[in-house]
Amino acid sequence: MPQNLELKIAVVADALSWMTVIGCLQLALRHPEYVGPSSNIARQISEQLADKLLEEGVFSIEERAFMMRDQMRAENSRRNP
Repeated sequence: MPQNLELKIAVVADALSWMTVIGCLQLALRHPEYVGPSSNIARQISEQLADKLLEEGVFSIEERAFMMRDQMRAENSRRNP
């Protein structure tokens, strides 16, 4: 088992890179077999990154809301085909 899993690590990247990370996490969350604790962590990271991009002015409130609604709709349809 890896050590120091609670260690906080800062990573710096440009907004486009963070948008790509959010997209990859959201795509993974749409997979029907991606459930459990790691999917909850991925969802939290995606939401935190989107909040930060909103705070920095990269996303508008409307864009942030659309992105999260779209993700929830996709995850719900995955669970209830």
